[in-house]
Parts: sequence; structure tokens; C-alpha cells
Amino acid sequence: MYNENVPTSASQENNFSEKDDHKDDHSDARMSATNLRAIHDKSCKIVEMMDKMDMDEKLSKSWVQSKLTLADDYLTAIHDYIVFDKEAADSDEHGGDKMSGGDMGGGFIISVEKKLG
Repeated sequence: MYNENVPTSASQENNFSEKDDHKDDHSDARMSATNLRAIHDKSCKIVEMMDKMDMDEKLSKSWVQSKLTLADDYLTAIHDYIVFDKEAADSDEHGGDKMSGGDMGGGFIISVEKKLG
């Protein structure tokens, strides 16, 4: 029985594999976009709460500060890669507020610190 989805030659097999890779890339990109939207929504919710109530006690917990610092480092590395086409590296090249002498806005941590003022 003939199955059109089964490759019959090496060139067809490579073409079949490339299509699968493209589908995986598209699926991975959608998942990344979903994750970024979730991060954005949760960050906005926290900032809104900061505007409405005193959150100094919660935001001053060491574990909260540690998680926020990690999140800021990771998001800054992703930002630099996407916006500036700059690969992340374990150095001062990512994770900071300055790049090529310009201010990148500081990320989420700086926004929180400015709100707490």
C-alpha cells in the first residue's frame, strides 16, 4: 500500500525533515510569544498593585528580590538578542542597563525601584 507521507528517496527524506523542523520552529516561536505575553501580564498586574497599595514589605523580601533580579537578567538577555541581535554571554555584555553607551531603560527591576522611589 502506498503512503504519500513516507519518503521514497534520500532527497525526499531531507525535504520531509526540513518541513518538520519548520513546523517545530513555528510552534516554538508561538510558545515563546505566549510566555512573553504571560510575563507581561503578570508584570503589569504587579505594577498596578504597587500603584494602589504599599508593597514595600513584600518587595523587600530577599527571595522576591532574588527572583526579580534573575527575571530581569534573563529578560534583558532576551531583549538584547532580539532587539540588538546580540547573543547572550556570561559576561557584562548582557544583563546590564547600559549597552553601547546608551540607556536601555533598565528593565523591570529599575521600573519597580522607580515606583518605590
